[in-house]
Amino acid sequence: MLLILNPIRVGTPFGVSNSEATTIWAYNVMNGLALLGVIAILMGLIGLDASQSEATGVLGLVGFLVAFIGTAQNVGVRWAETFVLPSVAEVPPEWVDDPNHGMVLLGTKLGSWILAAGWMLFGVATLRAGVYPRAAAIALVIGW
Repeated sequence: MLLILNPIRVGTPFGVSNSEATTIWAYNVMNGLALLGVIAILMGLIGLDASQSEATGVLGLVGFLVAFIGTAQNVGVRWAETFVLPSVAEVPPEWVDDPNHGMVLLGTKLGSWILAAGWMLFGVATLRAGVYPRAAAIALVIGW
């Protein structure tokens, strides 16, 4: 799942540069669907936490907050990939082709690590709480 949510990928599934991919309708549809998916994940996280918050305690709260922040950051990245990158690619395409630019790289990588750490913590808290099936909780821990 982390691979799917990994923001600003170098290279694309279409075998062209990032700036060229932004002109392909399928790339934009894919990013739009990924944006909707991340928003759905965010809402699902709220539902998961609401049903087990008492049982997960402080670890669950910390895991929820970190997972929420990381996932919310990913919503921002997906929004940018869907609505900003196609416009940016028209002007300086080399920037889109090489996203390893200081704060952009720091923000996307840090967000990815926060996302993964939060969901792992939340998964551990879910496993410890025993509210949901053990296999589902383990999938949360190792799936991110």
